[in-house]
Amino acid sequence: MNHITDRDGAQCVCCGTPLAGQRYSVHHRIYGNRGDNRPSNLVTLLGTGTTLHHMQAHRRKSTWAIPNGYAVSRHAAREATLVVPVWYYQPALGRVGWFLLDDDGGLTAYQGPELAPAPRPFALEATAWTSTRPGAAPAPRAGRGLPRTRGAR
Repeated sequence: MNHITDRDGAQCVCCGTPLAGQRYSVHHRIYGNRGDNRPSNLVTLLGTGTTLHHMQAHRRKSTWAIPNGYAVSRHAAREATLVVPVWYYQPALGRVGWFLLDDDGGLTAYQGPELAPAPRPFALEATAWTSTRPGAAPAPRAGRGLPRTRGAR
């Protein structure tokens, strides 16, 4: 654990899943600048850059990551991470709503203009899939990516 996962309560910020026993990573909100390790630029997400929520933060920038504050445009001022709120969904810690991150490793409830609630994230349970087709492949283990869709071909 580190000061970012401590700030985030050792849980994924977007779903509240405890990190113990899970693959997780600290995500840079400003893309393409992994050298910017200010606390306001970092959030804890389940998965890696290619799995679970961390993957979604990279693949669904405009529809999910940016609207929820998990990403900030790399063209924005460096200080944007201090004023762009992040949606936290951690009911066990009493954190459900928008929070501002600071460079001292803290967070405060967002008091600005009302923002629309963020859509519910992809739950960890949703990473498994099942098929009713006889002889279908077994479901992947949790933490191996998002559910696959099985449609008609």
